[in-house]
Amino acid sequence: MSKEFLNFKLDAILVNLRKVRILLTGHVKQSGLKKVIAGSTLSDVLSEAGGIHIDGALRRISIKSKDDNEQIVDLYQLLFEGK
Repeated sequence: MSKEFLNFKLDAILVNLRKVRILLTGHVKQSGLKKVIAGSTLSDVLSEAGGIHIDGALRRISIKSKDDNEQIVDLYQLLFEGK
């Protein structure tokens, strides 16, 4: 059974979102252990840390997982060039 709705508006509120602990180190304004919502973006996490310190850079951000896998992100290229 399928239905089509026209001019339909839905408001939803998500509650009890799972939070994960992350450790922020390096050239962020507020380093340390933080709790963020699972699925948060890198921009969300940097905002939670108060942003990048004046000595920091967007060019080489290292993201490490529990099992020591590392991903290097060039946030400058993503933000300003869309790549």
